[in-house]
Amino acid sequence: MIIVYTLLGFVLGAPINALADALPLHRRVEWPAYLARRAPLRFREAAVHLAAAALFAFLWARLSGEEPAQLILASFYSLVLLLVTVTDLEHRLIPDRAILPAIGVAALAAPLRFGAGWPFALLGGATGFLFFFAAAWLGERMLGRGALGWGDVKLATFVGLISGFPQVFVALVVALVAGGVTSLALLLARRATLRTAIPYGPFIVAGGFYALVWGSEVVQWYASNF
Repeated sequence: MIIVYTLLGFVLGAPINALADALPLHRRVEWPAYLARRAPLRFREAAVHLAAAALFAFLWARLSGEEPAQLILASFYSLVLLLVTVTDLEHRLIPDRAILPAIGVAALAAPLRFGAGWPFALLGGATGFLFFFAAAWLGERMLGRGALGWGDVKLATFVGLISGFPQVFVALVVALVAGGVTSLALLLARRATLRTAIPYGPFIVAGGFYALVWGSEVVQWYASNF
């Protein structure tokens, strides 16, 4: 079955490519040109298909023994994270037409994902929102517009909803460490300055996916050791 689920992920790379092409430019969503052989397959399009397949294979191996709803939700959330990674890297934009419906789905599906603890999903979403809202507000006043986009705030809200509380702190730590290390490396290599706009969405995505998969284990480990 893992092969079938991997192939499903590969196939779903097509709508992710279509949305990544259309949403940032406010165009009508159309099937990618390569499917109709109107254009050759681009590197990004191939990478999205392979990434979606790899994500589905990993999630099946990790979650197939749990309730089907957990696997389905994790797969959907992973596709959302893949989509916003592509749009942020290509356009420095996290489209509202992608992230706002995803926030709505995550909020409504919280009882399926967290059971009786679903209010902690809302608390996680609020924590992600407040943390990045404060960071964006502060960054705008210290470094000017573009230090952190408001799309990052919405993405952090989504990540908080799918991680829950206190797992959202795992997502935030991973995002901050990944973003900090990358920014420092770019500064040291003189590939960026303090005012260079670096897409932060992929780092929030990395934290969100890590917390989605391993957040509860990290929290349990921390609680038992500290």
